[in-house]
Amino acid sequence: MRYNPPPNWPTPPVGWEPEPDWRPDPTWPAPPAGWPLWIPNNSAAPETGQPTKPRAQKRRWVLVAGTALAALVLTTGTWKVLSSAGTEDVAQCLLPFDGLDKRPFAIDVDATGTVYAVSADEHTNDVVLALTAGPEFQQTEITMPSHDLSGSASGLALDPDQNMYFSSRNGDGKGSEYPQVFIVPARSTNPTLLPHQFPGVNDVAVDRLGNLYAVGGRDVRVFEPESSTGTTIWTTDGSILTNVALDRVGNVYVLQTTNNGSPSRVIKLSADSYTPTQLPFDDLVNPIAISVTANGDVYLADSGTFARTNGDGRILKLPSEAATPTTLVNDLTVTTAMAVDSGGQLYIAESKGVRKLSPSGECMGY
Repeated sequence: MRYNPPPNWPTPPVGWEPEPDWRPDPTWPAPPAGWPLWIPNNSAAPETGQPTKPRAQKRRWVLVAGTALAALVLTTGTWKVLSSAGTEDVAQCLLPFDGLDKRPFAIDVDATGTVYAVSADEHTNDVVLALTAGPEFQQTEITMPSHDLSGSASGLALDPDQNMYFSSRNGDGKGSEYPQVFIVPARSTNPTLLPHQFPGVNDVAVDRLGNLYAVGGRDVRVFEPESSTGTTIWTTDGSILTNVALDRVGNVYVLQTTNNGSPSRVIKLSADSYTPTQLPFDDLVNPIAISVTANGDVYLADSGTFARTNGDGRILKLPSEAATPTTLVNDLTVTTAMAVDSGGQLYIAESKGVRKLSPSGECMGY
């Protein structure tokens, strides 16, 4: 049997055949009705047939050449060869954002694979860049209202309906004493200020019911869609909460950082009672961000010593049923934010841009 690419899919290199666990990119269009992905070796490509069910999730072409693996990825209509896993140039993993001059302060990804990143400096309004993948990349710019100090973006969150939530540590420069959260409806570029009152906000997350979770200072608060004051569901013992994430069943994960010499921690609050449990992330140097998949796999970005030349930042992964985390990446530079999509693919904001990685930490590229 041989692979039979549909006419509306990218044409692979001559001689390429999928690995047994290969799965087509979910952003590609549906094959023609009845199109068979596999046909006998001596057969011409038929016009109809029964498609073969993909057997696993994988978004890259892989070609076996001797004992080395090389990744082939589609980039605006051409095929580009990346190096073997673990030796690729970081630049080949970066998403093609246009105008992301400074490292993003916050990023997220929605259910369609569109990646959102905040481009900010101290002299202009914060701008959210939304990069949509497909046969050609499309980028949308969403300009946020001015603040006392631009570059104060603290969090981005996308709900299942693709509404975007943007949090700022500062007020509006017009007398507001509170940090603010804006919502940008799906397929819109017009932000609307939410009526919530935040004593502090370092990060936000939103669940499938539209409940907004915010961390700032020592508190975790949840705001129901029609509530402006929110409910405090947990308070730390004095350290600062910097990140919040959710899984599919409603467990809440928070990153608790400290500058007083005590270790930073990742805390899981149970969905039923918000009972705290410390997760086994030890020996953290400078933890920056956490992300959680729908099934509860936890990723943690530790930016290391913050020295650009050291590149000693790490990404740690703790599977939902595991007792200890594993290191996926150990060469990050000045990590500022992280996001994970529904397929477990990681998006890492660092000094060079936004890097995209597979669930196992390999360069995905574009």
